[in-house]
Amino acid sequence: MMAIQSLTGFFNQEIPFLDALLDHRINCVSGLYYSKGNAKNPGQSFIDFGSDPTHRAISDSLGAKILSVTNKSAPIFSQIGWTPPPLLSDRLGLILGLRYNRDIRHGAGVKGDYSFRNTQFLPAFTANYRWSGDLTTYAKVATGYRAGYRGLEADYSGTVGPESLKSYEVGMKSYFLDRRVRFNAAAFVTKYKDRQVSIGVPSDVPAVHIFTTLNAGRQSVKGIELEALMEPIDDLTLALNYAHLHNHVDYLSAFGGGLYDKTGNPVSPYTAGDNIGDTYPVAPTPADSIGASVDYTVLHFSENTLTAHLDFRYQSYIAQTASAAPGHELIRLPSCGLPNGRLAWTFELPGNHHAKISAWSRNLTDKCYLTSNFPTGDNGSSVPTFVGDIPGYTTTVIQAWSEPRSYGIDLSYRFLLSC
Repeated sequence: MMAIQSLTGFFNQEIPFLDALLDHRINCVSGLYYSKGNAKNPGQSFIDFGSDPTHRAISDSLGAKILSVTNKSAPIFSQIGWTPPPLLSDRLGLILGLRYNRDIRHGAGVKGDYSFRNTQFLPAFTANYRWSGDLTTYAKVATGYRAGYRGLEADYSGTVGPESLKSYEVGMKSYFLDRRVRFNAAAFVTKYKDRQVSIGVPSDVPAVHIFTTLNAGRQSVKGIELEALMEPIDDLTLALNYAHLHNHVDYLSAFGGGLYDKTGNPVSPYTAGDNIGDTYPVAPTPADSIGASVDYTVLHFSENTLTAHLDFRYQSYIAQTASAAPGHELIRLPSCGLPNGRLAWTFELPGNHHAKISAWSRNLTDKCYLTSNFPTGDNGSSVPTFVGDIPGYTTTVIQAWSEPRSYGIDLSYRFLLSC
């Protein structure tokens, strides 16, 4: 199901306060933040994109339960940095972050008005140690949350509680070879609790399921990030980065009467309360991604330069359904690598003004690849019907494909204004 909302207004304001104590051994940034947003729903929910009168009747009968929503957020935050006395030659730095969130959501719907409030205290702590002028290591613990709200389909979801997370990260930042090589590395683990997930539940219309949001899951994300930047000779810069993510739904309870429950789907192997985390799709992100680039200044003449840039991006496949689901390979986005290039001439003009002319090309090899698969229900495309997350549920897919090789010329002009 897809609900259409229109944003009618948004306002935000931040007021920071800065302070320093003990000869700048303690530095503090505190402040207040306020935001308010309004959204309206035109009163229509869509099951699919079909024009079949039956589908339209189903859509009309379900309708939109929420007509308007007002969200307010008013957090108080503070970050305190402390460099301890010179017992460690001023190499140790400690940072404590504190944030108190207060979120209020008001809504007007077919079944009446509601008001929902969240309050959350979010601490964070970072310790970094500078081993030398070219090597720093750090460790960080942080917390976060996503505010709860009133579910669109109040018959089933009602109040959706807040989602919380804890994140742990260690890393290093370093320079080598007279600072001609920079190398950064980080490893992290993020744990989500009471994850707000979209799950299929029965509707008022027989044999039709809708998707609504529940606090039903625990999820973990583990990863590493590596980055290297090298300048082996003047005018030449080489860059390389790599990221690996392992994303997994640790626990998700099957909803009674839903698509995963035998009472709602007789051919499902699950019953209400079973852990279906292994069959539930995670965020559509690649497990591995690599980026590489080369920048070389081809010519210097007077104050003008001619530079060439070439980059290559690769990402592994993206599974848009869980790997344990039957037929999951039919909605998988394949791995892909793309090169791009740019040639730029930068020249100086009178009055300390600068201009740049760039010729570029994206997707140099003219590769054609899938960019998205979107399940639509039981109609919509020529892509074969595939079995969804569980037996007994089928759908078809709308596919989007990449743009072909493209070329272009950019012209930029930078000038200084004097008063």
